[in-house]
Amino acid sequence: MGVLDRIGNVLFGVACLTLTVVAVRREFPSKPPLPPASHVVTKTRVSAAQLPDADKAALTVIVAIRSSCPYCTASMPFYKDLIALAGQGHGGKIRVVFVSTEALAVTENYLTQNGIRASEVRELAPDMPVRATPTLFVVGRDGAVVDGWQGQLNSEQQGELLARLKRIG
Repeated sequence: MGVLDRIGNVLFGVACLTLTVVAVRREFPSKPPLPPASHVVTKTRVSAAQLPDADKAALTVIVAIRSSCPYCTASMPFYKDLIALAGQGHGGKIRVVFVSTEALAVTENYLTQNGIRASEVRELAPDMPVRATPTLFVVGRDGAVVDGWQGQLNSEQQGELLARLKRIG
């Protein structure tokens, strides 16, 4: 085998490897694109059927998730911060409730696998206005939705919500 044959084989191998890498990246992107979190209509009330004991806390953060949602999984560090904040001497003023359309055992397992120690996990009430996951609602003691977002919150939105909740305590 001559020098030109070897060079030709090496170039052919490099071309095949490059095409394989390009094809794999197109088929399996490293991260799904992040949709912007958008505000959800807040002129809504959460009924007692949707959130029993709403009057337990000054504010309840309802977090709608699904185990197959990559944005929910990416948001787990933020959910840990929410739970930590709710437990930091706020005297029960902040409550975090996770809801899902999946079976309770599936949701609880998903949260546990991601290091979330949720004290309240419920099935999503059929009349709750959740169209996608993740969705967050901040609900007042009277059941009025104070604020809400659909989609993964960016770091600025997360910081604003955490700061707002800290002022409650």
